[in-house]
Amino acid sequence: MVCKKDVVAWFKNLKSYKRTDLMCSLLNLCLPFELRFLGTCLEDLGKRDFHELRQAENDANHPAEINSPDLQAISGHRARTKLALYVSLLYSCNYTCSKGIFRILAKNDEIENLLKTNSLTEEVLEDLLLVYTLALNHPAFSYEQKLTLEKIYERLQEEECRLYEQTSAARTNKSGFNSTPTVQEAPQIHEKPPQLQVPNLSDIHNFVCTVLQTSYLRVMWAFRQWIFCLLTAL
Repeated sequence: MVCKKDVVAWFKNLKSYKRTDLMCSLLNLCLPFELRFLGTCLEDLGKRDFHELRQAENDANHPAEINSPDLQAISGHRARTKLALYVSLLYSCNYTCSKGIFRILAKNDEIENLLKTNSLTEEVLEDLLLVYTLALNHPAFSYEQKLTLEKIYERLQEEECRLYEQTSAARTNKSGFNSTPTVQEAPQIHEKPPQLQVPNLSDIHNFVCTVLQTSYLRVMWAFRQWIFCLLTAL
């Protein structure tokens, strides 16, 4: 049986793009009335940060901001952060801005150059996976656009697996021992063979006397018991 606390704890420790992809997959499995109820809950939860994200929402749906020069290079950390935020706040019917974002994300050569450089880290790869996950699940992007983005997304996933295997191998080599431990020989214990001890004659005499005395007492006790039983019968 699946425990709710375990699922919540597992979901909480997931990376952002994995949580987003999982939630979108679960929403596609919900019934219509369940989606309406979840939409109501999401609308209420979204009111908490409405004022903080209002300016960012206006920028995300403005073509001039999407076409700004500082947003065109996806290799920059600032550009990746803004793209992730803008795709999240993009309206579902804003196809003009989605085309501008698609032109930025569809630069396959820039992605390949970024993957080949030594500056590629887990944080950079996680930012890229988040942006492409959001775009693949956003309704403002067309089916053809999602097919193009999906190829880049799969390439990023392959690089993530390679980087994970490389990191795991490095940790294993770091924690292992390079030199073989020397085997210490156990100390040899020279035991003396047991010596046969010859018993003393006085000890034998005392042992025989004890046995005879014990046997005599047992015979006398049995005889007294027999005499008692005989007198009782008479």
